[in-house]
Amino acid sequence: MCGNYPKSEELLVELLDHARTDLDKAECLAEQTTSLSSIGNFIKAVETANRGLAYFGKAIPDAPDEADARRKSLMAGIASRPIDVWDAILNMPFTTDRKSKIELAFYSELIPDLYMSGLVPQLYLSAAQSTEHCLAGGMDESVIYSFSIMGLQLGEQGEFEQAFKYEDLAPRPVGEISQHFWRHARHERHRLVQHALAQPSPADRRLLPQVDPMRARAAAISTTPASPTVR
Repeated sequence: MCGNYPKSEELLVELLDHARTDLDKAECLAEQTTSLSSIGNFIKAVETANRGLAYFGKAIPDAPDEADARRKSLMAGIASRPIDVWDAILNMPFTTDRKSKIELAFYSELIPDLYMSGLVPQLYLSAAQSTEHCLAGGMDESVIYSFSIMGLQLGEQGEFEQAFKYEDLAPRPVGEISQHFWRHARHERHRLVQHALAQPSPADRRLLPQVDPMRARAAAISTTPASPTVR
């Protein structure tokens, strides 16, 4: 937080070397992922998060086809549960289990990192894995990012009723999620859209139509850069 990233990385590597259990190692990697994300090293953050998720058997595959196949299987499993998934999520208590919280920490970093890296199939798989983990009892405030991405991908598939339910979950106070946290999440999404419009990278151009189709269309027909109005 003081901007001394090299020292932070040095200490995290030392912690990792002295970790006694796989869970200790995973926790160190979660901290390292957060550190890498904070300085914008998204590709390295994704790699580090995957090293950590491997301890849970949940690493995100590099191959888009493999990631998409796993996502479809997970989404089908979630949809076939003999429960009201959305009601179950709304009434899910926050987890206090250390292992569960560490896994959630990886997803909370992976989702924005994968977005900024333009890795869409992996982004969608991460959201599905996080949602499945939530339904198994792994709930905390970070899952609202997953619900937004779940709604996004279901909307792309034309499953609008389900998409709206997931999107409705995100701004609600799930368990102990504060409205302050949700406002922060909305601000971050708007910030990413503004960045994509102002300085579009190839990854931004691929993702912008999915995140904000109307602004993407406006950007495509505009001959000069425009400053979007964010509500």
